Amino acid sequence: MTTTNDIISKALSILKGHDFYWMMDDYAYTNGTMASAKANMKFFVETIKLLPSNLYDLLKNLWMAEYNYCGCFRPGWTSDKAPIYKEEKEKLCAEIEAIITPQLMAA
Repeated sequence: MTTTNDIISKALSILKGHDFYWMMDDYAYTNGTMASAKANMKFFVETIKLLPSNLYDLLKNLWMAEYNYCGCFRPGWTSDKAPIYKEEKEKLCAEIEAIITPQLMAA
């Protein structure tokens, strides 16, 4: 039986391994980087669909915060919004940790 904690851990693992900079690869289409990134994103969505709606939204928002944060960095340029997105990302991670930690203590 798969627990909520297992699903969240799997989703976080997928998120951590995702290449948000795939679009900066000059040959992303021909070398499979684009296809790999899209497949990874779909796998993340399929994984979090198994969660209740509040946790689904939390992990979806974390994905978007990570996406926005990574979008702040380009060669020779950094957005001034990076600290805002980093703070949002850290807040969401703290919420997720608060959910996971009590479950681990109960096990």
